[in-house]
Amino acid sequence: MKDCFKIYVEEKEKLKIALRGQRLCLTADTWTSIQNINYMSLTAHWIDSEWKLHKKTLNFCQVSNHTDEIIGQVIENRLLEWGIDKLLTVIVDNASSNNVTISYLKNVMIDWSFNILSNDHLHVRCYAHIVNLIGSNGLKEINASVVKIRNGIRFVRSSFARQLAFKKCCNSISTYLMLDAAEKFGKDATEIFGKVFVRLGPPGLEDWESGRILVKFLKIFYTLKFSVSLHMTSNSFFNE
Repeated sequence: MKDCFKIYVEEKEKLKIALRGQRLCLTADTWTSIQNINYMSLTAHWIDSEWKLHKKTLNFCQVSNHTDEIIGQVIENRLLEWGIDKLLTVIVDNASSNNVTISYLKNVMIDWSFNILSNDHLHVRCYAHIVNLIGSNGLKEINASVVKIRNGIRFVRSSFARQLAFKKCCNSISTYLMLDAAEKFGKDATEIFGKVFVRLGPPGLEDWESGRILVKFLKIFYTLKFSVSLHMTSNSFFNE
């Protein structure tokens, strides 16, 4: 344990040196675990003198709650801990509550020496979160149809024999893949499900038609490269 902590301290010091003088874009992400414990992660993104794109997780820490000022204070303390005083943007979820967090940080940074345009453009809303909200709102419009189709797929997958009979048409891990696979078997599936369903379902012809329409809609979002830090679009212009 002592050796692990020693390595941690050494690597943290190396990262501090690498961050010196860099203009950083900071990503703040918060969530609550199934044990109802609040967490926050901070990730730094920057481009070095050789135009190489970097991203490093600075902190993964527990927070008392997700209120606006608490998050702002935690970010402030972590910036001071790392000796970071040059920020370009802070990226947070597209939620109105984050406006208070950013306002808090702007007030803290008023006297910092390296502000750009008085930090008027410090606040950046997460594109991945915006895209997710758009997709979620689209799903709500035909949620009943989606539930019926999903129930049908669960029925088939509950038995290996049914899976073979249905040619394993539904083994997806997302709503888009589920609907894309299922809608091809709509007519046959309706006949099978109609004999056994007593809960919400079976999906009727209108549900399958709604599913076909939704597949075209969701495909656009499924293929987008806006997924957190694993698919940063900046790497189209800078080496990573």
